[in-house]
Amino acid sequence: MITSWEKIVIMKTKLLFIILMFQIAFLSCKKSDEKILDAQIIGFDITKCSCCWGWIIKFGNDTIKTDSLPGNFQMDGDFPIKVKLELGAIVKRCSDLKRYDYYKIKSIEKITPAAGGI
Repeated sequence: MITSWEKIVIMKTKLLFIILMFQIAFLSCKKSDEKILDAQIIGFDITKCSCCWGWIIKFGNDTIKTDSLPGNFQMDGDFPIKVKLELGAIVKRCSDLKRYDYYKIKSIEKITPAAGGI
């Protein structure tokens, strides 16, 4: 016959096992901070002031800026330029000044129209 003390030990062991399994499941579900977006480079602001200079990029209803684009990106053609980009962290906050925030662009690739497309 199992004593009440043994029942408590068994219940605590089961509870610890369940908690451990939830922790393992939670830690294995790693949230990605990476954001891959379809976007458009809509211009470049040459004004030399804080929160002015830089590439202007639009995606969805959001517009951001960046000081520079990754070295492998070649500009050719007129704005807007459709791109797929990996958005990094905010590097300069300008929204307090009613301007666009600056982000790091981790990677960028020009989207070319499909052959025979519009």
